[in-house]
Amino acid sequence: MVRYRESAEGKARRMEATRERRRLYQGSPEQHARKLEVRRNHSKTESGKTSARVKDARKRAGLRRAALNMTMFDRFVYREMIQHAKDMETLSGEVHHIDHIVPLRHKKACGLHNSFNWQVVPASWNLQKGASNMEEYEV
Repeated sequence: MVRYRESAEGKARRMEATRERRRLYQGSPEQHARKLEVRRNHSKTESGKTSARVKDARKRAGLRRAALNMTMFDRFVYREMIQHAKDMETLSGEVHHIDHIVPLRHKKACGLHNSFNWQVVPASWNLQKGASNMEEYEV
């Protein structure tokens, strides 16, 4: 594979073409705002709530399947981390979660559900992090 360095003008043209495709896809700012509003309102409808329930159920099922493959050591560590999260909640007054350092599902990597990939973190931080910015949030 031959690699080449892209010129500044070429990069600028490529970035402008990407912005133009995005503008065409999203439509006018009013159309884009309307699409976002429809998406927000969908989560309040019965079918939107059902979609969210199905998504949550799939996530729980995946974690259950992963839990079946845990070693005795992983189970022990998991129980200890649950207790540690409860202790941290008692001390700080803030809810804590067990977080996967490398997300279980991410476009760049696939983390494992084992003791080497867990950490106890504040819930607000974990919910904000989601499955993004793995390098930024690693402890």
